Amino acid sequence: METTQAKIKLTLTSVYDSKVKQHQHMMPVRTIDEALRSFGAGAKKEGHEFKDFASDFSLWVLGYYYPETGVIEPTAPMQIASATEFTTKQ
Repeated sequence: METTQAKIKLTLTSVYDSKVKQHQHMMPVRTIDEALRSFGAGAKKEGHEFKDFASDFSLWVLGYYYPETGVIEPTAPMQIASATEFTTKQ
């Protein structure tokens, strides 16, 4: 009997720098909330470029990554947050 292994599917996110006009800081995450937590932490940290130049940075989903096979499944890029959303929160 053949068994099917569940594939691990991670969401591939990146931070877009509007001044450089490039997606950088590629980050495969288990959930969107995990990406938001990490991005938000940078946007709230004194001395971090995401905080110092918040209007330049945004978080995007670019696709999916399957670590077991190395396959990347691209999707249409979709912005999910801006660093300014975190710097203006109390």
